[in-house]
Amino acid sequence: MERAPELTLHILHKEHPQIAKAISDRLDSLLPSYVFTDMEQVPELLESFCRIRGVDVQLMKGEGPRPIVARHRREFMAVLLLCYQPEKMYGLTSGIIKSRLVLHISRVLGCSAKNIMKEVPFHFKVYQDFRNAVLSVHDKLLELYQVSQSA
Repeated sequence: MERAPELTLHILHKEHPQIAKAISDRLDSLLPSYVFTDMEQVPELLESFCRIRGVDVQLMKGEGPRPIVARHRREFMAVLLLCYQPEKMYGLTSGIIKSRLVLHISRVLGCSAKNIMKEVPFHFKVYQDFRNAVLSVHDKLLELYQVSQSA
């Protein structure tokens, strides 16, 4: 029988507060304190990403050298996933990536983001250089948008 997650959380907090606190602390240390919600910011975030990484926006939207474009697009998508759905990036949920996010990315980049987005959490988990680059850009975006990580 499936039970409401809220019920499980209530009992966990009430009967096992030390476990609830440990879980909460772990989530606080892992996930960013701010999650973007306005999908209309995706084009603006692309501009900011390109400035930070020194990439031409038109290259990201066009048909540049495939390996270079693919690498930057994958990195941009990872940054956006970290901005909008960090729990998915860290493998804390088995749910699908928000379709609205994939749609906005596809429109902004002029390509289908669906398949690439499926690869992004794997690359983030397995490739440390990729993860470090994504985290660095994410931190700079939070700073640029004056979002405190310690909020």
